[in-house]
Amino acid sequence: MAYCKVTNGQADYYTLGLLRREHPEVNELDEITTEAMAQYDVYPVIEDEPPEFDQDTECLEEQYDFVTQEWHKVWVVMEKSQEELAERAIEQAKLDRRQAEEQGVVWEHWYFDTTHDSQARHSGAVTAISQGMRDGGVWKCAEVVDGKLHTVFVELTNAELLEVSTVIHDWVQDCFMAEANTVMKIEAGDLTASFYAELELITG
Repeated sequence: MAYCKVTNGQADYYTLGLLRREHPEVNELDEITTEAMAQYDVYPVIEDEPPEFDQDTECLEEQYDFVTQEWHKVWVVMEKSQEELAERAIEQAKLDRRQAEEQGVVWEHWYFDTTHDSQARHSGAVTAISQGMRDGGVWKCAEVVDGKLHTVFVELTNAELLEVSTVIHDWVQDCFMAEANTVMKIEAGDLTASFYAELELITG
């Protein structure tokens, strides 16, 4: 059960816990009845079902209405402000970038993972090469067989691994540049700006 407290005709969210803290004498009652709550301007609330709305352009605001001698919590569909729309668009660009960044890259005919963990492993391998600690070896990747990815272990020279790491680095940088361009356009007022459209402009 939800409750509200009415002050000067204005109803606001309230709980029985707040009632007990603000009015300790209430704890001495065997039962907190509707009549007892009314002495403190606290009333039960009937919660109406929220309506359907477009989460991209609209939001819900709650308000309390006194209808047929009962308080109802009702929902009002509001248009999002330009600032709210921009914030959502920027957050979507971030999510799109993260998804694209980690989708992987293809070198020769092999598929290499580009999650943050995999990027860290490639960075470690590049460091090992630069310090003379690696002289070839195998690398875990995947290849497409019958339309599905299958894990394989490929022998890569240092030069080949550096090529792979460069491809991954360039892809990740392209993703961040696309996000940066998208955010710049959104902040300039273009709410139609799209991460994937910007990425296409960069990568062709």
